[in-house]
Amino acid sequence: MKTQYSEGRNALILLARAPELGKVKTRIATEVGAEKALHVYTRLLKNIVSSMSDLEKSVRKIIAWTKVPDNTGDYPDWEHWLQPEVDLGDCMQWAIHNSVALGAEKAIIVGADIPDISQDRIERAFDTLDYTDVVLGPAADGGYYLVGAKRDIPELFPDINWGGTDVLDKTTESLQKTGISFQLLDILSDIDHWEDWVEWSGRIKKYTES
Repeated sequence: MKTQYSEGRNALILLARAPELGKVKTRIATEVGAEKALHVYTRLLKNIVSSMSDLEKSVRKIIAWTKVPDNTGDYPDWEHWLQPEVDLGDCMQWAIHNSVALGAEKAIIVGADIPDISQDRIERAFDTLDYTDVVLGPAADGGYYLVGAKRDIPELFPDINWGGTDVLDKTTESLQKTGISFQLLDILSDIDHWEDWVEWSGRIKKYTES
């Protein structure tokens, strides 16, 4: 159920697929099988949810699912929305529109496949919106892992190939043409292939054992 925000609240929206066998991390599935792909996706999802556990209570945390799973009780501090069946750009516009319409002053959207995203980066993104219209977190593959705004901005989601390697460039070009200000955060890598997962898992293991 969507309810009105208290004054001054911000929204963090996590776009997520329902963790179902054969429906997530399809590139990894073609490399090592659907079961390992599901394991990777589930771990990534739990990782980002856990990393946001200490966000200020003034931040409303929302998971927008492609299909709301049965185990929403595993995410007790999060609201659960159902994504519309539209392309990624329209889905992100929908998420910002809904959040702002419900009273959020700032809305940040992230995906579930960026393992190094942190609470500090999310807080920095919210702070950045104090002095710019849009904040973007560039991904190493040419897209972005985070996008945030304070209002509906149609130019933020142009009609482009959302699976391409020039998503960030096309987005910033669209913003520049219309005079909409934006700031970029630091670059992070997502997990698209099995080798990405192996590299990240190994790095985290070394860190936790040191």
